[in-house]
Amino acid sequence: MRTTLPELQRDILEHGHICRDQLELFERWQPRVTVKDAKLLVREGGDELFQLGQRIRKRFGTHIPERYDEHDFRFKFTKTERAEYSARNFSHGLFGRDEPIQYPEALHRDPVLRFYKGCDKWKKQVKQNPYSYHEMDRFGSSKQMRSVIEKLSKRIGTFVSPEEVHAIYQTCAFETAWSDRDISPWCLLFDKESISTMEYNEDLKYYWIDGYGYDLTHRQACSAFADLFTNFNNENGSRFTFYFTHSGTLLKSIAFLNLYKDNEPLRGENMRHKRKWRVSHIDAFGTNLYFVLYG
Repeated sequence: MRTTLPELQRDILEHGHICRDQLELFERWQPRVTVKDAKLLVREGGDELFQLGQRIRKRFGTHIPERYDEHDFRFKFTKTERAEYSARNFSHGLFGRDEPIQYPEALHRDPVLRFYKGCDKWKKQVKQNPYSYHEMDRFGSSKQMRSVIEKLSKRIGTFVSPEEVHAIYQTCAFETAWSDRDISPWCLLFDKESISTMEYNEDLKYYWIDGYGYDLTHRQACSAFADLFTNFNNENGSRFTFYFTHSGTLLKSIAFLNLYKDNEPLRGENMRHKRKWRVSHIDAFGTNLYFVLYG
């Protein structure tokens, strides 16, 4: 965002084939974040988690006590700023900003909240395995992806590489998430079909790295669900447990539960518009998965 896009911005202002209103948006555009802001929770994310806490209280009503009690409630997050402040904002929405909450010390390698960080076998056989990216690479040279590159190159006024297209797409996505008022000018470079193509490209990556591509990927989530049943069976433990973790944990857990599973694996040679595995639907910012035990 801070290196690639300013150069493309200059190309657009000098050679771009877009309307005057869109050019004005590009004239005003500046990167919103610095390198040190990477992986931090932005204000919109904090607001979203605060409102999610309010929604949980509204949904369960009197079943959730109004005041915090350390024996009833347990909040836990990974050792990252965004997970910690997600937990803090959520608890403020649940109880109010003045309620003092106790949080346990976060772990660098949490065996429940980030179980895959401790699985060397998965890292070697899946994440670091070049073949895991085979379908995404095949789709990268497909007719659909070539069409996206051609259309963006025409609008920008100069040839753009696949890496530059990805940077534009990511910036469009993040700037859309960061503001409920402003439109990211980078989104204006895509048409609907191009967005669908880029979305499928992302889905291929997460399907094979974090989803159903390899059994090992989702089988390792058993430690998280063992923790779930331990909590459910412990009558003397916390009645309410809230965990704050990451996309990698959520997608593997979804696959462990056999949710959003297509009949056939996602492949690079055929883009499926109708599919269950859509990461933008099942793994957006603030996505939550919760379990309730009814007595």
